[in-house]
Amino acid sequence: MIEKLQKLARLEFTVEEKNALEADLQNILKMVEKINELSTDGVEPLTHMSDHINNVREDSVNHPISTEEALSNAPKKHGQWFAVSKVIE
Repeated sequence: MIEKLQKLARLEFTVEEKNALEADLQNILKMVEKINELSTDGVEPLTHMSDHINNVREDSVNHPISTEEALSNAPKKHGQWFAVSKVIE
C-alpha cells in the first residue's frame, strides 16, 4: 500500500521512511478499529459540528482611521495609496 501511495503521490521514500510510515498507518488503523467498537445506536449523524447556522455579526465601523494614519507605517507610498512591488508581468 505504501508503494502504491508513493507512486500516486509521486514521492520517494527511503527504507527507513517506509518502515516509519507502515508503523504510523498500522497505528491509525488500530485507532479506527477502536472507534468502530463504539455503539452509535440512537445517535443522529451530524451535518455540522455545531448547531449554529450563519452565525455572523453586523458590519460596523468602530474606530475609523484617517488615510494619513493608515499610511504612517507603510514602507512605500504613492500619494494616498500603498505602493507595492509588481507581481504580475
